[in-house]
Amino acid sequence: VYLDGKFVKCDVLFDEKFVEIGQNLAGENEIDLDGKFVTPGFVDIHIHGRGGFDVSKNCKEVAEREAKCGVTSFLPTTLTLNYTDTLSALEHIADYIENDNQHGAQALGIYSEGIFFSKEKCGAQNPENIKETIDLEFVQKMINAGRGHLKVMAFAPENEGSTELVDFLKNQGIRASMGHTNATEQQIKPCLEAGLDGATHLFNGMSGMSHIELGASGVGVFDENLYVELITDGFHVNPEFINILFKFKPIDKIIFISDNVHLSGMPEGKGEMAGVPVRIEKDKLVVDTDERYSLAGSCLRLCDSIKNVMRMTGKSAEEIIKCATENPARYIGVDDTKGYIAKGYDADINIFDKDFLLVDTYVKGKKI
Repeated sequence: VYLDGKFVKCDVLFDEKFVEIGQNLAGENEIDLDGKFVTPGFVDIHIHGRGGFDVSKNCKEVAEREAKCGVTSFLPTTLTLNYTDTLSALEHIADYIENDNQHGAQALGIYSEGIFFSKEKCGAQNPENIKETIDLEFVQKMINAGRGHLKVMAFAPENEGSTELVDFLKNQGIRASMGHTNATEQQIKPCLEAGLDGATHLFNGMSGMSHIELGASGVGVFDENLYVELITDGFHVNPEFINILFKFKPIDKIIFISDNVHLSGMPEGKGEMAGVPVRIEKDKLVVDTDERYSLAGSCLRLCDSIKNVMRMTGKSAEEIIKCATENPARYIGVDDTKGYIAKGYDADINIFDKDFLLVDTYVKGKKI
C-alpha cells in the first residue's frame, strides 16, 4: 500500500472512507492483494471527454469511462467555444456536479481551457473562437455560469489584460494557468508576479526554449513555484524533455494529465473537435488539415502514466505516483479528502499488478 511516499505491507479497512490502516485488521469482506500494488485513486484535472462523449454535454458517460482508466476524480474541462456555447457548457457541468455526480469518477470542479489564447499556438483549439484581448466582464459571466465550481482557467500571458486577469482569478480562489501561448519570458514575468501558478500541458501549445529565450516552456521547467501539467503518452513530449523536467523541477509541482477528448478511445477514422477536423490514429489524435500539424488531445489512459514515466526516466513508481494523486489534489485544493490513503479520506483506490498495469479501481469504496 502506498503510504507517505513508500509501499508498505499492511491492511486497509474502508467503507466509503478509509477507516483504519494497520496490521491484522478485520473487516466484513476481505480482499487478498498479495503481490499487488495499492495506490490512491488518480486525480485527472484536465479531461474534455472520452469514448465518444464530451463533458460539455455528457459528464456522466465521461465519468464512467474515466473510472476504467484509474481516474477516481476529475475536473471536466471546456474547450475554446464561442461565448454562448462556453456559458452553456459551464452551466451543464455545474448542473451535473450539483445534481448527479454519482457515476464512476467524481467531478470535483471545472477547468476552463479557452477562450483567451494565442491563435499562433492554438493547437487543436478552434482559432475562430479565440480572443486575444481578455474580457473580464465575460470572465465574470463564466464564473457565474460555473456557479463557484471553476477551479482553473488557462490563458495566454501575452494577451492584453492578462495581469489583471491573474489578479481577478486569485481574488476568487481560481488557479491561473498559462496555456496555448507564444509568450516570451519577459511577457510572462508580470503574470508570475501577480500570482500565475500553473502551466497547461507543459511544452504543448507554447513557445519553446532556445539558447537565447526561455519561452513559456522554459519558464515552466525552471520556475520552482509553477505547477506544470504533463501528458506522458510519448507523443506529446519527447522523453528527453520529460527527463529534463524531472531533473530541474520539484517533483511536488508535476501533475500528470490525460487531456482526453471525446474522440479518445474511439476507432480509427475521422472526426471533429469544436469545428476542427481531427484524424483518429491508433494511439493519437491529429488535426486533419493541410495548413498545420498538431496533436489534438491524447488517447492516454491516465493509469498508464506511471509505467510510461518509469520507462522513460528510470524513476521508481514510489517517486512518481504523487504526480497523479497528491499533487493534483493539492493544486485544486481537495487534498483534505483526495490523493492519499489515510484515515478519514475518501476510499478512492487503484490496484496494479507487478508490471504496473491496472487491475481494479474503487471510487468511495465502490468497485468499478
